[in-house]
Amino acid sequence: MLWLLRAGWLSLPFTAGAVVSDGLEGRSTAVAAVLASAVWIAWGVTLLATLVPHAMTLTVVRSFAPAAALATALAAVAEGSIGLLGAVGLASVAAVNAIAFTPLVGEAFVDASSYGTERRMPLRAPLAVLLGPVELVWALGLAGLVAGPVLLAGRHWALGAVLTPVGLGIAFAAARSLHSLSRRWVVFVPAGLVLHDPLSLVDPVLFTRQHIAHLGPAAPGSRAVDLGLHTRGLSLEMRLVEKTKLPRRRPGRPEHTELANAVLFAPSRPSALLAEARHRHIPT
Repeated sequence: MLWLLRAGWLSLPFTAGAVVSDGLEGRSTAVAAVLASAVWIAWGVTLLATLVPHAMTLTVVRSFAPAAALATALAAVAEGSIGLLGAVGLASVAAVNAIAFTPLVGEAFVDASSYGTERRMPLRAPLAVLLGPVELVWALGLAGLVAGPVLLAGRHWALGAVLTPVGLGIAFAAARSLHSLSRRWVVFVPAGLVLHDPLSLVDPVLFTRQHIAHLGPAAPGSRAVDLGLHTRGLSLEMRLVEKTKLPRRRPGRPEHTELANAVLFAPSRPSALLAEARHRHIPT
């Protein structure tokens, strides 16, 4: 899947690139040059990100892949009709996005930063985050990157001079927020497993093999502490031998310590995680 992603992204200048180029016709020379430069820079940065798997580069890929789809769609609409070239371009960026957001690609990027015998497996994003907040933060970050330079190219000097630094600040804040989704994972270590989730935990928590009574699919109506923040799909329940302190973080609530004898979490590939747990002699 990772090589498919690289090949798909490498092909975009020959498919979606032609659509974007046609969509820039009719713009002023300066504005067209700024937008074309932004597209090429984003493409080059993302291509490099696909070649260097890491949690940080996963954020880059999953931020710029939808941006490529948006740019292609807007360019196709600007042409007035979506012909064969537009259809091919839209299909190519749609395929790249479908690959970029697969669990296998996410795991390849996240696990690339593992040390020694570790294995990192990502967690699914909560539904409440996916339905609105992520899209809004992404749109603000993208607008922050391009709004100022485009205004300057259009000779709106005062507004462009103000929005360029402000937009960069907004883009940086948006990138940090989006990156928190790429930093959610389970880490298998020699002693057991670690839950690393900045959305629900203040600090990573180690659960040693001796303190895990059972790890398996969560039963309906489970009363375990939900660290997945009500994520849709199959969650796993980890029952503990004794109560463990959890440094909890919840949106809109102060940080606090919670005692739990069972926790729920939602890996992107539950069956693969259970197989890894069995391989490491964790009770399943």
